[in-house]
Amino acid sequence: MTLSKENLSVSTWTWHSKYYSGDLSLLDAPNLVNKAGLQTVELNDFMLPPGRFSRLRNWAGYLWGYRKQSRKMLKYVGSTLKKLKSELDKNNVKCLSWTIDSDFTVDDIAWRDELAYIISGFKTAQQLNAKFLRLTLGGAACMGPEIDPLVISRLKFVSAVASHLFPDIEPVVENHWGISTEPTRFLALLDHVPNIGICFDPGNTPKVNQEINWRLLASRTKLFHLKIYDLDKHHIDQHLDYRTVFQILHEQNYSGKFVIEYEGDGDPDLVLAQLLSGLSDWRDSGFRRMPRSVPKSTPASSDSLPVW
Repeated sequence: MTLSKENLSVSTWTWHSKYYSGDLSLLDAPNLVNKAGLQTVELNDFMLPPGRFSRLRNWAGYLWGYRKQSRKMLKYVGSTLKKLKSELDKNNVKCLSWTIDSDFTVDDIAWRDELAYIISGFKTAQQLNAKFLRLTLGGAACMGPEIDPLVISRLKFVSAVASHLFPDIEPVVENHWGISTEPTRFLALLDHVPNIGICFDPGNTPKVNQEINWRLLASRTKLFHLKIYDLDKHHIDQHLDYRTVFQILHEQNYSGKFVIEYEGDGDPDLVLAQLLSGLSDWRDSGFRRMPRSVPKSTPASSDSLPVW
């Protein structure tokens, strides 16, 4: 397993503070990713800018009785998505994953709208030539197991639709709190839908038995979130034990992308630059479980670093 710029991607959540301050939208992401020197991006749909006549469309939604789930689709405007595709092409950046905030626990009436939202997510991922559609299970951690059979049946239906209509898009579900808070329950749900993998975020796990939980989640990981909180003077994040995380991924023969997801509220461009410039420090302090000599004839490069 090797960490290099070629298998590093970045989530637009990295720029969440600038989005919430109104300084940018999803249309700015391809240029930011290109400037960082990366080639792929994970796009979060909530960062789409409002489309034309958005206020009128919002009022129409209220008049027609749209629920919360339907309103999540109001930013899915054809012209905006075409512009986003154009920006990706212009900056030579590929969409690795399109992410939506789906909720498989809603009531039956709301599920109709939620399913339409999920299908729109698949269609958008297809339009942007994404490899993954990242889903969430939603709900609340306090929800009892009586909701689980309903979630399983809906996951099975979405999996079947995806396999039939969107065979090139791989659905993955992130361990993202709610009913996915407890990894054993999360995995028990997904055991019924083997065609859906996991987007593994080591920062989204309870502190109790964290290493055990990481090992459980890594077994079905298709996409990995490199969660960053703060970087020290050596460009290393100290909030998570990445030494253990990467050892676990190595044991599972993980060979997919590492998606940088900056969680802090500092300058995301500066943090991203620091992280990319300090890959060799990560190798020595974060990735390497056991010391291992590197032959003098093949010195380690900061742009391509072995992880073991």
